[in-house]
Amino acid sequence: MGLSFSGNVVQGVHRLSASILHLIPHLSGGGAERQLSYLAPELARLGWDVHVAFLEEGPNPSLLCSKGIHLYKFNHWGNYDPLIIMQIVHLIKRIRPDIIQTWVLQMDIAGGIASYLMKTPQVLREPFIGRFSSANWKNITREWLARMNEAVIVSNSKGGDGYWASRWPQLNRFIIPNGLNLSEIQQSDLILPKEIGLPLKARFILYAGRLEPQKNLGNLYRAFSIVCKKYDVYGVICGDGPYMGHLKSAISDSGLAERILLQGFVKNIWSYMKLADVFVSVSYAEGRPNTVLEAMACGCPLIVSDIPAHHEFLDENSATFVNPEDPTEIAEAVGAVLMSPAQSRRRAFHAREKVSLWSIQKMAHEYEQVYKKVLRNRK
Repeated sequence: MGLSFSGNVVQGVHRLSASILHLIPHLSGGGAERQLSYLAPELARLGWDVHVAFLEEGPNPSLLCSKGIHLYKFNHWGNYDPLIIMQIVHLIKRIRPDIIQTWVLQMDIAGGIASYLMKTPQVLREPFIGRFSSANWKNITREWLARMNEAVIVSNSKGGDGYWASRWPQLNRFIIPNGLNLSEIQQSDLILPKEIGLPLKARFILYAGRLEPQKNLGNLYRAFSIVCKKYDVYGVICGDGPYMGHLKSAISDSGLAERILLQGFVKNIWSYMKLADVFVSVSYAEGRPNTVLEAMACGCPLIVSDIPAHHEFLDENSATFVNPEDPTEIAEAVGAVLMSPAQSRRRAFHAREKVSLWSIQKMAHEYEQVYKKVLRNRK
């Protein structure tokens, strides 16, 4: 069926009889991929038989490769190639998982169809992104399959939970916040400005994340431009995505290429966060954004959009909230952070205290409780 297999099950731990198959389009690269790379090894350590199937490895070598997880790569000709479903069904027949967990829209659909055909319980992970969850055929199909499978919905935010409560309230739903590798973040290397192309002792404002419409990169860039012209400060934008070309053109046309740096995808983003003077995230909509959580753990002062998703885990004592539609207000907030370092450090301290509770171990424990309920209901 075009499957390739790699990886070995973790040795030396007591195994449960239950196994779980995670289905995800890419093995690494974005927020969902990062969360799976945290969750799967911890589940294996707890004794679960963990399998992960995917289509592409993504831009970053997977954190799963060294963790002793069963890995399977599917061949495919396109995002919705019917052969993907056939390969999932073939894999289910081979490994007989007790639970399928689907990650990201593409696998919610392909995995949902396979779950229906094979009568295998489905857990669907919801990364709700607000107004960008439009009523197109993909989302409608995804919701219909979840209803047909009586899927268990695990959202990473109250927004995601509310999304499903308004559509299919009869489905079992849980909220499990994203986990963070707190120990690795604390131990991550410190860097100097010159290591990222900045002058020694340079101050800079940072954005990190996907370069896509919901991230409000137009207003973010306009705010960065205002700040870089008014203060002796640089802007650093890390990430990749469909908006990259537009940003390159805008920066080039404005003559700010030496003051606003596009770094692309970076592996050591925590080192950037520890060095930055302020982290800015002014998305129009979010679920539970990994980069904001990581900036909190790194002790970086935060400026975030005034949206419900951010208020769910931040308050006025831990971040500065701004109108995402107003680049001037965003720029003024950045200026206030730069000019009031003591107050900004206090907010960053409170933010780091909040995030200290969201470990990978806690997240895995909560998922484990969900899986056990699914297995009990199956009997």
